[in-house]
Amino acid sequence: MEWTKTKAILLLLIVSGIFLSILLILGGGDLIAGDASLFVLLNPHQATAFDQFFIVFSNWGPGDFGLGIYGMIILTLVLLVLSLKYRPLRPMRFMLLLVIVGFIIGYLGLTIVLKGLIGRARPFTEFDLLSPTPSNAWILFTNPTITFNDPSFPSGHATAGFIFATPLLLLYKKNWIRILALAYGILVAYARIFIGVHYPLDVFVGSLIGILVVALFYLLIKRYVLPRAPWFQVEEGPTEKKS
Repeated sequence: MEWTKTKAILLLLIVSGIFLSILLILGGGDLIAGDASLFVLLNPHQATAFDQFFIVFSNWGPGDFGLGIYGMIILTLVLLVLSLKYRPLRPMRFMLLLVIVGFIIGYLGLTIVLKGLIGRARPFTEFDLLSPTPSNAWILFTNPTITFNDPSFPSGHATAGFIFATPLLLLYKKNWIRILALAYGILVAYARIFIGVHYPLDVFVGSLIGILVVALFYLLIKRYVLPRAPWFQVEEGPTEKKS
């Protein structure tokens, strides 16, 4: 295994260990109690200057006009189709394929299934975690898709955020692109805690699903699909003929 892959696995294990340790410490050995305590620390419980910023990040656009998860996937499919005609889009094909596969397996598969199986309540339904009349309650209901019966674990938005971010981390070598991709995924995940619709454990597990599913299919597609499907390979520029 390449050293870079080893470092990535070790980093994920270390971050996961630190996160779970924090929850256990905050909860006195109780993971769920620690998760609730961390939510209380991370959620502002009042209106702030950053409310609109995190609503936009959470919805992939302002208010009800945000693209949402399905809108982002439709945009991905449109770009993939356009790459048939427009040459500058061709190097993006592998990345777009990873996003689509990650969405089908990670979001529609694992995340949606786990939501139904576990059925964890949203944090804003646990009124003892919030002040009796939270001044940011209006934020919760700017997104009409969130209901009191909509399961919380794991976070689909966090899964989707890292499904979009992870291909950039894997395929691009420039550090500024990787930093922006990582910051994007983290902000999408934190936005769900900020507006009170997910616990930290929800977004952490959702993020891991997005990362691991995309990384797995990156390895599988690179090894088994790309050699048999040149259409998804990055095309090299025309070489000059030697005289």
